[in-house]
Amino acid sequence: MILCLPLVLWGCTSSTKIVIELKDLTVKECPPGTEKNKVLVSTNDRANREGKCFFLTGTTDYNGENSAKNVDIFGRISDANGTVVLTRRRIGTLAEVKPGKNSFVMQFDAAADTKLPFSLTNFQAKGFSEKVQVDQPDFSKK
Repeated sequence: MILCLPLVLWGCTSSTKIVIELKDLTVKECPPGTEKNKVLVSTNDRANREGKCFFLTGTTDYNGENSAKNVDIFGRISDANGTVVLTRRRIGTLAEVKPGKNSFVMQFDAAADTKLPFSLTNFQAKGFSEKVQVDQPDFSKK
């Protein structure tokens, strides 16, 4: 697959799509002091609700020879009532996943009145053999 970024003037890169296995997925509330600013979350039924910080943690299991870049994590997170917590399926991105088993932490925000525990379904990770995006946050580094 050939990917071109229109804003990048130095050309196109040849990149292969990579699927990475996810294991041991859990969600926990962020520790106090993690959030620097008050968070507002919009959902399908209400806009600008008070938000709360959560961490998605898990393990990537990747048997490739080289690191995967720009790995998007997709999935469905539902609360204790079965209500979808995030209206988007893309939870976030890991800048790089090295071969082998690696733990990761990804931060996301949900409505403060969301009921725990969460249910995690249909999770998958897809990345590329070469970097295809410019700078992005990497919450996997502590």
